[in-house]
Amino acid sequence: MTHGAVGGLRWLVAGALVAALAACSTVAPTQLKSDRLDFNRAVSDSWKEQALLNLVRMRYGDMPVTLEVASVISSRSLEGQVDMSAPAIIGAGSAAETLNLGGRTTVGNRPTVTFMPLSGERFTRSMLTPVQPAAIFGLIQSGWSAEFLLRVTVHSINDISQPLGAAASVRSEDPEFAPLLAAMQRVQASGLFGLQVTRGDAGGGTVIVFRRRAETAAIAPDSAFIRRTLGLATDAGQFQLVYGVQPRNDHEIAVLTRSMFEIMVDMSNGVEPAAADLAAGRVRKTASDRAPLLVVHSGEEAPADALHAVRYRDSWFWISGDDLASRRSFTFLMLLLSLTESGSGGQAPLITLPTG
Repeated sequence: MTHGAVGGLRWLVAGALVAALAACSTVAPTQLKSDRLDFNRAVSDSWKEQALLNLVRMRYGDMPVTLEVASVISSRSLEGQVDMSAPAIIGAGSAAETLNLGGRTTVGNRPTVTFMPLSGERFTRSMLTPVQPAAIFGLIQSGWSAEFLLRVTVHSINDISQPLGAAASVRSEDPEFAPLLAAMQRVQASGLFGLQVTRGDAGGGTVIVFRRRAETAAIAPDSAFIRRTLGLATDAGQFQLVYGVQPRNDHEIAVLTRSMFEIMVDMSNGVEPAAADLAAGRVRKTASDRAPLLVVHSGEEAPADALHAVRYRDSWFWISGDDLASRRSFTFLMLLLSLTESGSGGQAPLITLPTG
């Protein structure tokens, strides 16, 4: 082989090695972005569909089952190989020079997903423990609708109560409850007189502060109505927030909250069962005349624009993509599920992605 040919071969080998090293250095960041977003979407979608399926199960009197994603480990490998050969030239004056160049790249991905059933003590703590009143009023303070939050999460406020789901057929709602929530909504929306959650001076729980210096004549009737309905002192500006049915004095606001299980029972009343299941007696009609918190439709096929869709028995159930009220309720349900999650898997899901 001539000196020029040997030099050219060296340049080819160097170029191939540089290309292989460049490929290894650029695949890791690209795959990190792709894998992270793909797993994020997959975990999020499956979590929401599981919650929707559990609502459908509860509407049919079935037991909700929850599998949490404990860990997601994505092990990706990249292997490259470059083969080069140049046949020896025998005899002087030969003009025949050949060079064979070959390469191979192998990419492997072996994701491992670990699921953990929510059961035993963790199920009791997450699903059967009432939501903390401080968490509810904290969300109100952050801008969530007071009327919506209290409608979803509480049984009663200072013994002014609403029924739970199916219980509406045996116990009617207190007539003051709906006007009370409406007044709280106007108070919150006024921006002049609202609810604020702070810590007590003695460190003993949460205090609701009525900012009377911002009270105006327009909002004064709602302020007076809230105090009168709840039996609060008219000359006080701070009230202790406690969990319970009845306040001990006129400086307390006792809120009896629901558990996640009760909230999901109430929301499941908006699931429209399949006509065949109603006819066969597999599910009963909802006795309550109250408007559902969210509406879940059913049919043989789910529409393409459905927000989320799941299959149960022989039918599809879905939330319409253009139903903003149902979307808001479902989003809030997922937020509450996140707030009430507890147990050893506090850092799950864990996603491990190799970067080299």
